[in-house]
Amino acid sequence: MISNHTSRDIDVGVGRRKEFIGVSEGDWDQNTRLFTESLRYKSIAARFKHGVPWEETEFFDHCMRKIQNKGEYWHGCTSKREVMNRFAYVEDLYENIKENGYKSQPELRPQHSATDYVDELLNEILVDIGRDGEFLFVDGRHRLAIAKILGLEKVPVVIDHRHKRWMEKRDQYYLDQRYIHPDIPR
Repeated sequence: MISNHTSRDIDVGVGRRKEFIGVSEGDWDQNTRLFTESLRYKSIAARFKHGVPWEETEFFDHCMRKIQNKGEYWHGCTSKREVMNRFAYVEDLYENIKENGYKSQPELRPQHSATDYVDELLNEILVDIGRDGEFLFVDGRHRLAIAKILGLEKVPVVIDHRHKRWMEKRDQYYLDQRYIHPDIPR
C-alpha cells in the first residue's frame, strides 16, 4: 500500500488536467513525507478509529481558518455548514467502502456518471512512481485514508507521473522478465 506523498509540485485544483500523466526528471521522489502524518489522514483516522467528532479534528479547524482567511476552501466550501456537508460525504464514502468494498470509478459509473473519461481518472487515487518503482501518493486522500483505516491491502490507482529513471529501469525489467512490479506488464 502507498506510504509516502510525492514531493513533485502538483496542481490538485482545476488546473490538474493540463499536467496529468507524464514522465519527469528531478528529485521529487527523494524528499517524501509519510501519508499517515498528513493533517487530513490524522483527522479521518481520529473520526473513524476513535469516534472523534469532525468539529474536534485538526482538519476541521484548518478548514475554518482557511475559510476565514481566504473566503473558501475544500471544494469551494464557504461556511461551517458546507464543510459539515463535505464531512457527511466522507462519512458516506467510508460506510460505502466498508460495506461494499473499494470500487474503482468505472465500477461506480452506473451510479455516478462522470463528466468525461479524464475526470473519471482524476477521481481515482493518483500516484507517481519514483526512480526505484515506489508508488508515491498524489491525490485521492479521502479514498486512500479510508482504505488504510479499513486495512485494505490493495486498491486500484491511476499513475500520474513516472520518474525518467524508473522508465529506463522499467523497460529493462520488462525485457528481462525477472522483476515483478504492478507497473510492468506481464
